[in-house]
Amino acid sequence: MKKVILLLISFSISLYVFTQNSIYNLWYFGEYAGIDFSYETPTAITGGQITGLEGCATICDNNGNLLFYSDGQEVYNANHEVMENGNNLMGHWSSAQSALILKKRSVLRGNDSKQYYLFTTDDSADQHLANGWRYSVIDMSLDGGLGAVTTEKNILLEEMVTERQIAVPHSNNQDIWLIGHKWNSNEFIAYLITEDGISETPVISAVGPVNEGGWSANPIYNGWVNAAGFFKTNIDGNKLAVTQHDLGQFELYDFDNSTGIVSNYRSSSSFVRAYGIEFSPDGTKLYGTYNIYSSDSKLIQYNLEADDPFANYEVIATCSKAQGLQLGPNGKIYVARFGYNYLGEISYPDESGANCGFNPTAVYLGMVNCKAGLPTMYYYPGFSFTTSEDIADKAITSNLFPNPVKESLTIEYDGNFSIQIFNISGQLITTVENQKNHCSVDCSEFKKGIYTVNILSKDKIKSYKIVKI
Repeated sequence: MKKVILLLISFSISLYVFTQNSIYNLWYFGEYAGIDFSYETPTAITGGQITGLEGCATICDNNGNLLFYSDGQEVYNANHEVMENGNNLMGHWSSAQSALILKKRSVLRGNDSKQYYLFTTDDSADQHLANGWRYSVIDMSLDGGLGAVTTEKNILLEEMVTERQIAVPHSNNQDIWLIGHKWNSNEFIAYLITEDGISETPVISAVGPVNEGGWSANPIYNGWVNAAGFFKTNIDGNKLAVTQHDLGQFELYDFDNSTGIVSNYRSSSSFVRAYGIEFSPDGTKLYGTYNIYSSDSKLIQYNLEADDPFANYEVIATCSKAQGLQLGPNGKIYVARFGYNYLGEISYPDESGANCGFNPTAVYLGMVNCKAGLPTMYYYPGFSFTTSEDIADKAITSNLFPNPVKESLTIEYDGNFSIQIFNISGQLITTVENQKNHCSVDCSEFKKGIYTVNILSKDKIKSYKIVKI
């Protein structure tokens, strides 16, 4: 049973875990940070080895169990160890979208492949994009099921591309478009991935501004800053959004997911250091961050239903060090806050203005910090966001009393179960294994305060908050 440390305390709310088709249940990012989306409220987890500045990616199996994760340079297995042959990849931990994971064939055709592509992009600041756009193949049947990077490692797709990459479902809902952008060029590159592999010749679309240059006071970075930024697509796969960092603008394009052609360039006015970008789940809103190195960085919203979507924008929040944005598997958008041990959350991203419900401290990460980026994801055809109602429908039926508790806590559950109890700092205080129907836990030696009690049964967990008096 996976051990989950609960760090976000809300006395009145019970949280639930259940098995589902949840390949993005877990995120590892920042400086040893991680969260688990199995709960109604995303919950901090430990063990992750990511320490990179920006890009990363995590993948789970269909039941939400960790398979591996990467910062573009190393691949870590489910034991949080460098995977066999998983070092010396030619991406970079300071590339905005340094890692992108796609499952071979099973995402495309539904069969049970054990192999995955890991696509990597290089860093512009230090490496000057020298390693290009590459991929490696990971086989999860190797090393006793922990996986290994195969001899197909660091295979070059393109030289000198920006730090951006994204995957979009083909209109046939079987194949995948992989999109990048050439450096010192206005050319988008779209490779088609089928069950036969990656196409040898990409679709090229020359549209929009040349991706070049970018000022920095640091002479090493100067001339390379506009390679930083993000690609994001809407869920329908027919819109592509782009940020260019020093150019300071948010860009919007049409994407034809039948042909791979990018067209219809539109752009915002220029801002100071544009960076994060993300679509709302319904595709009607576009969010961005700018002035990202400041204590008064901005989170803004555009209305894509307007005749000119970039004519006006609304400032949703002024939020210190708001940087990368990522739509989560629960349909909410998360905001990376550099150097903070919280993630911000846009709770209702389909809503206009303040109704989107921004919370700058929505997810507590514990004693670790976020950095600039969050995991890059691919929303495969048929993906459905997990809702609170979905979780509640799968809840474990149980009872716990008295609450508040002074001496002995009684737990009732219909079947076999185990108990974990954590203090408010997320430290595991006690466990009780292999119980049936009910048990009692001695709390007399607990310090006064709030605790989390996990009731675990097979693939489910139900969590309560209790008060010790």
